[in-house]
This record gives sequence, C-alpha cells and structure tokens, in this order.
Amino acid sequence: MPHLLAYYAKKKWIVKSNKHIQPTLPFDVHGLDCGAPDCYTTELLCSLPVLAAKITPKSFLVQVAEYSCVEQKILGPVQFDLCEQSQNFLNFYAKHLGSNLYFTKNGAVYYYVHHKKTPIRYRQFDSLLQSRYFEEATAIPYKIALLKERY
Repeated sequence: MPHLLAYYAKKKWIVKSNKHIQPTLPFDVHGLDCGAPDCYTTELLCSLPVLAAKITPKSFLVQVAEYSCVEQKILGPVQFDLCEQSQNFLNFYAKHLGSNLYFTKNGAVYYYVHHKKTPIRYRQFDSLLQSRYFEEATAIPYKIALLKERY
C-alpha cells in the first residue's frame, strides 16, 4: 500500500492533513471490457490514517459518489475492513454495501459491488477475472482505467 499511495500522490489523487491521507479512487464502468471511460463514474474518497503510508490499515472510511449521466448519489461514510491480505494483494470488505475493494501488487485496483453478505475472497475474484466470465446476474467489477502505467 505505501507504493500505491506514493503513486496516487504523484497523480495528485491524494489530499493530506495532519491525521489523514485521503486518496480519491476514480472507477469507470468499462475498465474490464474495453478500457474506455463511460459517462458514469464512481469515486471512492478514502480516509486513511497517516500511518497507512507505512503500514496497512485494518479498516478505513470511504465516501462513495456516483455521478455524471446518472443522478448524483453519495453514500457514506462506510467502513471497509481488511478481510484478507498477502504479498500480492489486499482485500477489503464493506458489509454495509456488500462490496469488496481489491488492491493488487501490480497496481490494479478493483471495486466489486456484489451485494453479498460476506466478502468475496481474492482467489475466487481472481478466478472470475482470469476467465473473463461474469454472468448477467453477477455484477461486473469496476477498475480504474487511469492506472494504465505501473507505479
């Protein structure tokens, strides 16, 4: 996470205060199919303790904003809790939203709103990504298309 936060700071996606780091994660709907931004945007404004620049937080608050070609909707603050981690990924889950937020070692960030009462484990999520198979009834994860280059 420290490398990712440094990259966000370089892109000017972070607001800093004495106690918090507030990265904005701008997701677009078409991140997984063609990479072209849609008129619909979902942004997650995170509020992380300053220590997140050095250690992975166990939880943090997020405000979700949906806007553009849809009526603007703001949700939050909602708490995301760390539910799984390895050297290759971090997996956070928000019970209130039924969604996961995945940060991968290669810099990809996914927001998966699946409305399930339990988290989707990264192994299962990665399997869906690798197969590129998302049933019509299953939500398609959002990806940040602006993260084309590796940090």
